[in-house]
Amino acid sequence: MADDRGRGRGSESLLERARGLRSKTLSDVYDVQAYKQLLDDLRGTPMSDDVRGAYEELVHAFSTAVGIWTRYVEAEMSAGNTEAVKQVFGRCLLQCPSVDLWFMYLKFIKRVRDYSVGSGSSPGFGVTA
Repeated sequence: MADDRGRGRGSESLLERARGLRSKTLSDVYDVQAYKQLLDDLRGTPMSDDVRGAYEELVHAFSTAVGIWTRYVEAEMSAGNTEAVKQVFGRCLLQCPSVDLWFMYLKFIKRVRDYSVGSGSSPGFGVTA
């Protein structure tokens, strides 16, 4: 059976579907099912301004949802956006206290520090309000 979430289709169709779900949530900002579908559709979609905007809407509506913040961080990490990862961590660690998020942050810092030590540059990371 075909999966209706868009597997096998290009990221364009996923983004179109995400846009449709985002507009559906404008009438009801707490439509959890629509947001859940949006989050599922974003999984595996390459990071872009549209995808980042969708994640921003998700964290705006559900600012204490660890799973949404985790996926947002993972998406930025997979795209190699170190500065964006730092910014997301700077927001989520203060808004959503979670051992899982802090553990993920510490692993990220270790990776960035190990990389920057080899290159001789300062990592410049840290959580800021």
